[in-house]
Amino acid sequence: MGIKYFWKYLASLNVVEKKLGSVDFKREFGDTDNTTPKRVPGGLQGVDREGHQSRIYVDILGCFYTEIIRYVERSQPTRPYDFAPLIHNLQSIFPEDRTVFVLDGALTSVKSETSMKRHREWAKVVDELDKVAATMEQAADDGKRRMPKSFYEKLDRLVRRSIIVHDDVKTQLAAALKKAFKVEPVMAPGEADVFIGRAATDLDIVVSGDSDVFCYKNIKTRVRPTRHRGQYVFNVLDKSLALRKMGLNADDLVVLAVVSGNDYESNIPGKAIVTNVKIFLKIKEKGDMSNEAMLKEYLKLCQSRRTFAVAKRVFFNMDEGKVLAPLDRSKELRKRDKSLALTSEARALLVANRGNSGNEYLFKAHWSPNPFRPLQSKDEIPRYTPSTIDRTTPMKCPVPPALKVSPKVVTFDDDQYQEPKEVPEAKAVKPSSKAKAKRAPSGRSNRTKTVDDALDEVVSQTVMNRPDKTVVRHADFVERDVTRRRRE
Repeated sequence: MGIKYFWKYLASLNVVEKKLGSVDFKREFGDTDNTTPKRVPGGLQGVDREGHQSRIYVDILGCFYTEIIRYVERSQPTRPYDFAPLIHNLQSIFPEDRTVFVLDGALTSVKSETSMKRHREWAKVVDELDKVAATMEQAADDGKRRMPKSFYEKLDRLVRRSIIVHDDVKTQLAAALKKAFKVEPVMAPGEADVFIGRAATDLDIVVSGDSDVFCYKNIKTRVRPTRHRGQYVFNVLDKSLALRKMGLNADDLVVLAVVSGNDYESNIPGKAIVTNVKIFLKIKEKGDMSNEAMLKEYLKLCQSRRTFAVAKRVFFNMDEGKVLAPLDRSKELRKRDKSLALTSEARALLVANRGNSGNEYLFKAHWSPNPFRPLQSKDEIPRYTPSTIDRTTPMKCPVPPALKVSPKVVTFDDDQYQEPKEVPEAKAVKPSSKAKAKRAPSGRSNRTKTVDDALDEVVSQTVMNRPDKTVVRHADFVERDVTRRRRE
């Protein structure tokens, strides 16, 4: 994950120096000559004066976690994982002679609380997947033909969340990387980003999706991979430009990572990354100070009793504590495999319940096709009604006989003259006794009559007093009444 809201904050600062595609990344960072390229901060490639060749450290789980999960999901339970497409993509992006892939290792004491929280959330997902599989099996046993679309969306979401990268996946991925690249991948003793923070120098390039790596003092060049329309885009971040825009130095950035919420400790409520930068600028008015003094002034200004001991231990000293025993996930993994097998059987049973009618898409009841005029307007009278269509016939079958004949001639489209029909005169409706008994509500404003109300009252009285009881047009009466009033 990284620091809370840090990527969003960096995006607002606009510190991306360049965006590189897969081919451009290898062309930019794959050269190993002794010259330093132009317009690249800190010397991204080549060899320094002491003969130390710069390396490219890649946090592979932090960059390509989604792709790894996809390959694990597609693999067979009894066969080894097929990472060949992923390895092919990595070879097209990174140089083979100086790229170091780092994988997360065992669980450490500093991240035990976060790991246990994620483990409990994953166990809840497995339990929910088991309930969904039982519901699907019961529906199939009851003879139901299909489940709603929302049900399958929920099922796919739970299946993706139930798949994790365990030790077996890491071992097979490391073996595949070792065969494809000249530099052996590293299984970190703890977190991969902490290992990279200890091992990387100011000449090395770090590629990671975690924002923690950006805050380590010795890392100068930071590349963040993203996806755009299915292709990888690598954003080269200018750390010096980011520090100038924030008004901080490299030591202040480490303290900012400690107090702004990370994988080890949460931030003070209401004190996220943007607010903390403003607080740090206020503290720096007193002058530059060490990391410990900056943290002490921050806690004093926020009036907090917290110490951030765990996060300070990681970011200040690169110390992750002792290695803990791996979590026991065997029970949840067996339940997940059982649920996945149950859903596969239920899908097959639902298809069997449909028979041949579910193999092809059927006509919907509210849709009336018109092959002679497909772009039929909204108000046009349709030539065929839904009752003339055999909805039990799939779309890929032969055309029904009702649709093969030419359209019928509409009876009222001929040119024959027709005598107009006489319209019976409308009878006047007498007001009911309830309408007469109604009184105007109390209030001075309601006692006054408008002009329209007066005209309507005169019209109704005139109609009722006529001996022949015929209805007079309202517009003609209004016109005559207005003319009479003008004469008066």
